[in-house]
Amino acid sequence: MDGFVTRQTPMIIFKQRGTTFEKIQALVQHLAVPNDMIVAALYDAGFTRVSWFFPSQEQLGRHIFMKNRAFFTAEK
Repeated sequence: MDGFVTRQTPMIIFKQRGTTFEKIQALVQHLAVPNDMIVAALYDAGFTRVSWFFPSQEQLGRHIFMKNRAFFTAEK
């Protein structure tokens, strides 16, 4: 897929159950679409006004998946 970026992130989570811990493993797959393709798709879907912005530094520090994230708003 031209312009798309994919990445897999292995994760290990330890969940406490009483006095013991359970180990849970997961493989999270990310797919990133270029911002201009998202905007074009929203216009193609009939939205008349589309804008996007990046999160603030405070928001970025709240979650590991916030890096290189953009948020979109669209009106019909």
